[in-house]
Amino acid sequence: MNAPLGHRPLHILAEKFGIARAYHGVDGHHHQVPDDTLAAILLAIGIEAGSDSEAAGTWASISEANAERGLPPVIRVRQGEAPRLPRTGPAMAASWQMNLDDGTARSGIVSTDGETGVLDNCTNLPIGCHHLVLDNGDTPAQTTLIIAPQTAWQVSDMIRDDDLQNDRPRLWGITVPLYALRSVECLDGGIGTYADWGNLAANAHAWGADFAGVNPVHALFPADPARCSPYSPSSRLFLNVLHIAPHRVPGFEACPVARDLWNQCRDALGRLRQADLIDYSAVASHLFPVLQALYDHRPGKAPPDQATDTALARHALFEALHEHFCRQLAPPAPWQDWPEAFRRPDSAAVTEFSRTHADRVGFFAWLQQMADAQLADVAGCAKDAGAAIGLYADLAVGVARDGADVWAKPEYFAQDISLGAPPDGFAPGGQNWALAPFNPLAIRAAGFAPFRAMLRATMRHAGLVRIDHVLGFARSFWIPDGLPGTYIAQPLDELLDMVAIESRRARCAVIGEDLGNVPDGLRDTLANRGMLGTRVAWFEREEGGRFRAPAHYPQGVCAALSSHDLPTLRGYWQGTDIGWRQTLGQIAAEAANHERAARQNDKAALLDFADLDRNAGEATDPAPPTGLAASLYGQLAGTPSTLVSVQIEDMLGQSEQANLPGTIDSHPNWRRRLPVPVADMADDPGVQAIAAAMRRARPSRNLNTGKRPEITTGASSR
Repeated sequence: MNAPLGHRPLHILAEKFGIARAYHGVDGHHHQVPDDTLAAILLAIGIEAGSDSEAAGTWASISEANAERGLPPVIRVRQGEAPRLPRTGPAMAASWQMNLDDGTARSGIVSTDGETGVLDNCTNLPIGCHHLVLDNGDTPAQTTLIIAPQTAWQVSDMIRDDDLQNDRPRLWGITVPLYALRSVECLDGGIGTYADWGNLAANAHAWGADFAGVNPVHALFPADPARCSPYSPSSRLFLNVLHIAPHRVPGFEACPVARDLWNQCRDALGRLRQADLIDYSAVASHLFPVLQALYDHRPGKAPPDQATDTALARHALFEALHEHFCRQLAPPAPWQDWPEAFRRPDSAAVTEFSRTHADRVGFFAWLQQMADAQLADVAGCAKDAGAAIGLYADLAVGVARDGADVWAKPEYFAQDISLGAPPDGFAPGGQNWALAPFNPLAIRAAGFAPFRAMLRATMRHAGLVRIDHVLGFARSFWIPDGLPGTYIAQPLDELLDMVAIESRRARCAVIGEDLGNVPDGLRDTLANRGMLGTRVAWFEREEGGRFRAPAHYPQGVCAALSSHDLPTLRGYWQGTDIGWRQTLGQIAAEAANHERAARQNDKAALLDFADLDRNAGEATDPAPPTGLAASLYGQLAGTPSTLVSVQIEDMLGQSEQANLPGTIDSHPNWRRRLPVPVADMADDPGVQAIAAAMRRARPSRNLNTGKRPEITTGASSR
């Protein structure tokens, strides 16, 4: 909460734009925010307040502009209601024109009803974000008119009425690191592919699962493949091309150059397949020449059609430029350090580069088209298998500051700002994620188009999307370069309207990752808008340290035992996470010993939660007791929660977690491969035991236990 409002113009502006002058951290400490931070954040959203006089002038200009506005910047209306226009300035206009976001237009007359105006014949407006102009004979008044459904698409909307049990869908699925999946021996290029995701989704439905979720598959940096964190993408509008399965690209069988290249690196690929950790640079060095050969061999060699997709053209252009400067600059430099003429997508130098490197730009555009085609086939495979939900996709909280999205449309992002988290017990210095946030004023002025495009791209082939760190829809923690950070409010209601609109259009349900320092009332707000919350068992405790009883879990959530940032079940039991943090110097030996002692108590509580016979094992056992994983997931399956997600690492008994927060290179984040190929997972005893426990509590409505055929996208497999 802010300190009492001061009289300085800087403080008035900070209050006006929701920038916290002080806040309480999760550790209970009070943090006073320096004025330099307030001024830097205001500048990042386009508000100049570097001095008292400048801030005063800015405030006067804003006040004058608000007084002259005929309409507020945004008007929100529920679907089926007639828009009512508040009179905030000049006399109510006599006519209106509206450009709908589907490309059509409407017009009509405004009738006056007291202090409001009513648009005639507008009760049947489609959901969307529309541009409304009122003609008052002088300066037209403009606003963004949001027509939103009450809720996002629901899991229950995906299920036939006669399949519902007491109107309460209760489904389960699996979550996997896509990069970690293994194909059959001859097709594995050292990393999981979109085809593997589809095969897993189809096969998992034979186990009773109705969805298969993966980490974000947003576009990363093909020219710098070592940048492998799926949560630090270059773009959230496009896909990670390193997951393309080359043998599924149309024309693979008919392209001898591509097949020869693949066969020539047989020994190198064999080493990559056998490795426990992914070598992203090596994978890329073998994959991209094969894809280049397929691109060169495409029928007619017509360039990919970018004329009608400006976003794709700019993304492909960035990829080609990034590759060019990665070769010229060592180590690879962010685009902010490229020669100045190449830092803007509309510069003459960039236009000339796109002309002289048209084929390379075309190659990167073609890669996106191949990735999208394979993901579309993956979604079809999951649905053909009978899964109610199919693919579960993940939306990262931000984009890399030096990535394609910020280069292509810098005006939509806050410059010289990083997303992060305030100091807490795990990170006393706070967390700086080096991710660029949207500028809330800029995206509102653009009718939320960039935000909607991001949602649309993520929901395009998914039946379920998880929004990482959804707390950022209410407020996000911004860190100006070289200064302490603070919270800034976000347009929560409008953002949730966008989610509801795009969710309904895509027929895609939504999970919000609402963990951490949750603002008061946010979970109720998300639930009222039809978004599922998140409950992780490690954090769900009752009095005395006991794990929350299954019956006490809420209904409208996706329940899980752990997450990619937390230890697996075996790792939790063995204290693997504590060992890593001590080894890397995150905690001292004394603190590590204290955590291990506390973990013993937690393990005893875990045995109670699992409702296991104590003869099955004790908390002091070095390995989890036989049957613990199946019992724990069986307990979660018995909760009222709409969804339960099962980590594949727990099914396969893995001890290492995907990501250790607070590390980049010191821990092998996002690099561990699973020990069992997708095709063989059904025979694993751990998979069988947990799947059986889930089916007992959550029987599938359309279960086919026969083995599913593999995806046959594009070319036939060899």
